[in-house]
Amino acid sequence: MRPRGARSGMTLIETTLALVIMAIAFYSLIAVFVTLAPRNVRVEDINAKVYLAQGKLEEYLTRGYSITSKGPSTFETASLKNYRYQIIVTNVTTGYPGAGPRGASLESVRVRVWGGALGMGGTVEISSMVTKYSGL
Repeated sequence: MRPRGARSGMTLIETTLALVIMAIAFYSLIAVFVTLAPRNVRVEDINAKVYLAQGKLEEYLTRGYSITSKGPSTFETASLKNYRYQIIVTNVTTGYPGAGPRGASLESVRVRVWGGALGMGGTVEISSMVTKYSGL
């Protein structure tokens, strides 16, 4: 049995202290999410640029273009209108006469992508070496 006049439950000070502790914990969690959100957007922007650059490089390699350079150009898809790209092709010499089979030529193909919907800076560039044979 309880003594007469004793009450059960929390006092106002205990309730206030619990609310303050919970508020500090929630503030800490929100601060972490606010800090990480811009980083996620930046990573997504870089991933989009790499994906687009790889696509343009593969398109160049499969179609066998014979251009010296192309661009700057914009992507045709509506969601990619803010991205721009440039294809740069340069002939490469090995420095060794007679190196490689006759009729072979080396090309360095670089694709640069920049821009984006969010206006973030930065350029992504990927490159590949291509060997072309002619007159074998």
